Amino acid sequence: IIIYNGRAVDTLDFESVLQESGAVRLLDNDNDGKYEYLFLTCYQYLYVDRVDVRGESISDAHAAENGITADPANTALILRNESGGNLEFSDIKSDNLLIVERSMDNALITARLCTQMISGTITRTGTEDEIYIDGVSYRLSTYARAHYAAQMIPGSKGSFLLGYNNEIVVLKGSGTEMQYG
Repeated sequence: IIIYNGRAVDTLDFESVLQESGAVRLLDNDNDGKYEYLFLTCYQYLYVDRVDVRGESISDAHAAENGITADPANTALILRNESGGNLEFSDIKSDNLLIVERSMDNALITARLCTQMISGTITRTGTEDEIYIDGVSYRLSTYARAHYAAQMIPGSKGSFLLGYNNEIVVLKGSGTEMQYG
């Protein structure tokens, strides 16, 4: 049995799922050495641009496809804070970062608020998915690579919103120090 983001699915396109970020958990519930359940948790980031409380929609600042539109008749929308407590729709604000998990049929959407942020200067770049901020290595999320790669240059200062596993997701307020001779 395959459970994708909290709901059972009959089939799954593993190739498309492998391109997403997430986790896999296998369960052998009868100790026969065979896994009966495959739990896939896949997520994407949503950097909030606008919130429409009446229409129950949240738009992403960079990628329209990441937005959430909840139809109360067909969608269970669960909003959580970082510690797992419940949030109201009106608690979500512009410039918030959300980690969003959607079932294949969009009948279940869970969005968790991310508030962890660091500030500093990009001191160097490593591989295509790694930067150093004040000498400390950080992994860039796919979201950061897609929307902020051009700004991730040594000398840039800013605040960085962190997602799962302390990966960089959003760069806020970048600038470089210019020296004139």
